[in-house]
Amino acid sequence: MNPNFDLPLPRSIIAPSYSDDDLVTRLYLENEYLKSHRKTFTVGPGLELPSGELLESEERYCFTRQFLRETSKQEMGQRHLVIANEYPSKEKRYANGFVHRRVKFYQEAGLEVDVVAFGKRVRPDVYDFDGVKVLAGYVNELAGLISAREYASVSVHFPNSEMWKVLKGNIRDSTNLIFYIHGYEARNWSRLPYGIRDVAMLNARIERSLRTEDVWKEIVNSNVDRFIFVSDWWREAAMDDLGVYFGSENSEVIHNFVDTRIFTYEKKDPQQRFKLLWVRSANAHNYGADIAAEFLRQLKLTPVWADLEVLIVGDGQYFNEFDEFRDDEVVTVRRDFIKQEEIADLHKRFGMFIVPTRFDTQGVSRDEAMSSGLVPITCPVTAVPEFADSSCSILFAEDEVETAVEEYLRVARDPELFSAMSRAAAQRSADLNGAEATVAREIELMTR
Repeated sequence: MNPNFDLPLPRSIIAPSYSDDDLVTRLYLENEYLKSHRKTFTVGPGLELPSGELLESEERYCFTRQFLRETSKQEMGQRHLVIANEYPSKEKRYANGFVHRRVKFYQEAGLEVDVVAFGKRVRPDVYDFDGVKVLAGYVNELAGLISAREYASVSVHFPNSEMWKVLKGNIRDSTNLIFYIHGYEARNWSRLPYGIRDVAMLNARIERSLRTEDVWKEIVNSNVDRFIFVSDWWREAAMDDLGVYFGSENSEVIHNFVDTRIFTYEKKDPQQRFKLLWVRSANAHNYGADIAAEFLRQLKLTPVWADLEVLIVGDGQYFNEFDEFRDDEVVTVRRDFIKQEEIADLHKRFGMFIVPTRFDTQGVSRDEAMSSGLVPITCPVTAVPEFADSSCSILFAEDEVETAVEEYLRVARDPELFSAMSRAAAQRSADLNGAEATVAREIELMTR
């Protein structure tokens, strides 16, 4: 294979003498045969947890001991553990903020919650973030904690093989073990075939997907009580990607929580339809920073441009897509990660939310903006149609940016239409992502 290629490959060069149906059948059967002859990856029997003596004496458990000391006064009733691959901190404010909003709601509902930020590159630490005590670290920190405390529930966000190795066989049958599957941790490599520079990188992504399938087959056949998906589309897609079954008997669809007390709806002034906001991470190609930049580029050619106020806030490897607008009087480009409260304040100032996407299992930043009454400009791909439709959104295909511009101009000419779409956006987000539809259901699973 030529190492200098773009994905997806054109159909005209892939066995063109076959019909589509015949080619799919051939490739599917050959793929199943080759996978059946590949050595299955496993995490093994699970990690042996440290004894009480080791936990008290060995240096590798020092942060666990610190966390236990600093949270010991809370040990009056049942405790619940939340594990995520990262958690917000002063240095990483965008790190799974939607998990943090859940934890805050759990606390306010009276639950005692421990939080672990688990990752190979996470620096071991114990820190406070917005009233939440966090144990950051890796295998030793998590293993020490679950050996020391008994939990009524363990909720795992973005699970991976290393987390599973610690948890496997070490969670009591009386504990409600809940796995949240957001997307990144389970999707097949082909969902986002971007940035593949050579065959070695392609092969590495394929191997990672195969190992992910193996781990999830192991997890599904374990003592996990419930698998939670953030959208109907993603539950169906995950079954395709992982080759496992998720039905009503072992899974549920619960959308990510949007805290309407932070992202509050206030009736928009019609003039706010001329105020456009883009605020999100630009760390991944699927977040569509380049699409947003092209939308602004084409919008700049229209007479309405001089009437606009555009603010771009975020950071990441693709944020330089906006560099060309730095000297434009209409656009302010701010390279920064900001707190959710700051984002909510910006929502109050603006009326339109630029949030194109190539892949979303939900799209929390869009739903937060909708909750505040902003009208999103986005792409109806993957799970997006479950959360946004033409009554409350401007929808366009990635390769039809001119449609987005035309639809925006239609809204710009009609203040009543803007006001109606703004109200509809807030109502839709409240119905789908409000507390009763999301975190209240999660607490039922944690405490039953």
